[in-house]
Amino acid sequence: MEEEKLLSRKQNAQRNNNKKRLMDACSDLAELYMNQGRYKLAIAQYKQLVDLHHIENDMYYARINRGIGEAYQGLRLFEEALKYHQIYLDVVLVQKQPNYLEKQRALATLGHTYLIWASETETDKETKLEKANKFLMDGLEVTESLSSINQLEKADMLSRLYTNLGLVKEIKGQYNDAADLIKKSIGICKPHDIYEQLTRNYLSMAGLCEKIGDNNEAIRNYNLCIDVAKKVKSKVSLLSTALLAKSELLVRLTEYHGAKTILQKAYKLKGLSDEERKNIGEKLKVVVCMCQTEDKLVVSSGDHKELKILYEKMGDAACIFQCYQKAVEYYTMMLEHAQKSGGNDEELKNCYFSLAETYKDNGDYFQVWAETKGKLPSLD
Repeated sequence: MEEEKLLSRKQNAQRNNNKKRLMDACSDLAELYMNQGRYKLAIAQYKQLVDLHHIENDMYYARINRGIGEAYQGLRLFEEALKYHQIYLDVVLVQKQPNYLEKQRALATLGHTYLIWASETETDKETKLEKANKFLMDGLEVTESLSSINQLEKADMLSRLYTNLGLVKEIKGQYNDAADLIKKSIGICKPHDIYEQLTRNYLSMAGLCEKIGDNNEAIRNYNLCIDVAKKVKSKVSLLSTALLAKSELLVRLTEYHGAKTILQKAYKLKGLSDEERKNIGEKLKVVVCMCQTEDKLVVSSGDHKELKILYEKMGDAACIFQCYQKAVEYYTMMLEHAQKSGGNDEELKNCYFSLAETYKDNGDYFQVWAETKGKLPSLD
């Protein structure tokens, strides 16, 4: 409905040759499309704004380019995104009247873009991380020098920068340094009630704790994350992300009934997008299946054919959650019971194949070779 109104307003402005109203409509449409994740449409509106504006060295032009860069980042076209983010910074730097606030935003945006790019690719990862760190540190220096903005806004900027610097360290595997930086961000967020960033910080801390194997501390941080996320009423996706992340850890810990309870809470949240609800629903179905299958394993009579089927279901479900080590355990039990039940060659071949594929997914290529050597060919 809102899109139709804006498109109608844009058409009226075009018919009446009203440039100001046309630019306002393009700007509003671009913002709407960005919020909806319709990035290609947003780019089209932003680029029309560039054509209408004509001036290429003022702050309005700089902000348009920032918008284009953010849209390309949404499309995961990072080179294009960086090109426009750099234009944003370059224009800010040539202003006669220094604009340190916009300079900070431009530096932070460039740093964050390099960080996201590094997290999603292995190509030149270290170079991207170094650039991310440089821009973020430059942004931090500018932020600390700002004196003309209110303390809440400054605290929000600082907390985001420290979090992103922590994420750079995390990707590098420097977990202690990462934790120190994220804790620093938490220390800024808490007294200023910056709940959105605080939620993200607890989520990051939980992920760090998982990586170092401290699952109890990870769960504690997930619980803190969930509690704070409930205060961010406008962004239910933050709460759903926290609940989903905790449920996935519980699955990895084989606490399937606990994971089911968490996913049920997530599924009942109001305001979820269709895609979010579908994703949670699919995970919930898998966990319900794991709970039911686990219960059947407890009361199983010991029939090897039945046990083979049950362990296969558990292995398949564990793979969906990318719990490959646990899946290997289940598939190994599946193979053992298939052998004890006198399974035929085709059945055993499928068991070996599932094991080999799961070892491959887990990055254990020696075990892929060990499981298949002399087994799959002989069963053909």
